[in-house]
Amino acid sequence: MRLVSMVAVISLACVSSPSANAQTPGSLSRQETNQQSQVTFKPDRFGHSSVIDNRWMPMKPGTRWIYEGTNVEEDGKTVPHRIIITITGLAK
Repeated sequence: MRLVSMVAVISLACVSSPSANAQTPGSLSRQETNQQSQVTFKPDRFGHSSVIDNRWMPMKPGTRWIYEGTNVEEDGKTVPHRIIITITGLAK
C-alpha cells in the first residue's frame, strides 16, 4: 500500500510541476492535440477484429493460464494468490 501511495504522490508531483506543462519546441499544445484526436472513425479498416491470429500468443478456445504467487496484506500477513484466465469461444 505504501508503494502505491508513493507512486501516486510522485505522479501528481510530476503532473502539477510547471516544467511538465511547459511547451518544448516541436511539442503540441493541448488544443492542437485535441484537434488532431478528432479523426473520423472508419470501421472498414478493422475487418475481422474477433479473429486472433498472433502466432506468439495464440488464444485458442479452451486455453487456460494459471498464475500463482503470494500477496502481502496491509497487516504484513502473506496470503496465497491465484489468477486463472480461460479463453472462451465467445465474442462481443
